Amino acid sequence: RRGFEALSANAGDARSTAGKLQSLADMDIYVSRLVGDYLVEKHNLGGMEETDYRQQLGLLFNRVRLDNTGELKKLFEARGGRWFSVGEFSRDLGPANGRKAATNAWLLVQHADFDAEFQKKILDILRALPSSEVDPQERAYLEDRVAVKFGRPQLYGTQVDCIKGVVRPQGV
Repeated sequence: RRGFEALSANAGDARSTAGKLQSLADMDIYVSRLVGDYLVEKHNLGGMEETDYRQQLGLLFNRVRLDNTGELKKLFEARGGRWFSVGEFSRDLGPANGRKAATNAWLLVQHADFDAEFQKKILDILRALPSSEVDPQERAYLEDRVAVKFGRPQLYGTQVDCIKGVVRPQGV
């Protein structure tokens, strides 16, 4: 984790900011896959080992999400509260890399579940952006995530729970 934290981003430099966003997103994806693999495969440790493994994995997952949210907020604030739009990054990095940087920023806010107010703040910003600057599907996912967090019904049904192998939408 220290290697990711050590990566600094110059808020005015698209390449540096995109690199930081990529590093944070990579860590998020890595830990999410680790948890997903555990849930699918259940390492069959049994007893206290299983309990300890599950607890440690949960702590790691939560720590990464909390740290990533903090880093994203720092980047966002250093940019004067401007969101990481596709167009801005595309101008400096090309369309594919611009899209990737914006998607990485979205992934991080989507997973900023310990700070629902921050998610809502960013959703309000995304709502005001033209569709050329933010992926409508990403906006829909965040729309539903925030709705569920604040006890409102989802608009798109993107947020689900899986309980005993049954997938159900949350709060629809």
